[in-house]
Amino acid sequence: MKTSELKKIAAEYGWTIKRHGSRHDLYGNPKFNYLIAIGRHDKEEVKTGTASKILKQIKGMS
Repeated sequence: MKTSELKKIAAEYGWTIKRHGSRHDLYGNPKFNYLIAIGRHDKEEVKTGTASKILKQIKGMS
């Protein structure tokens, strides 16, 4: 899964950029009390385990 796909899914679930980091952007959602780090390079391939962990965080299952 590419970083751009994760960002698109995060936006669908109501996550917005809260802060830009040097290698990751941090996303926040008013429903949840945590931030999610997603890489800044849209074309970069995210490893399977990392992608599934981020998807769980996006959906609120963490």
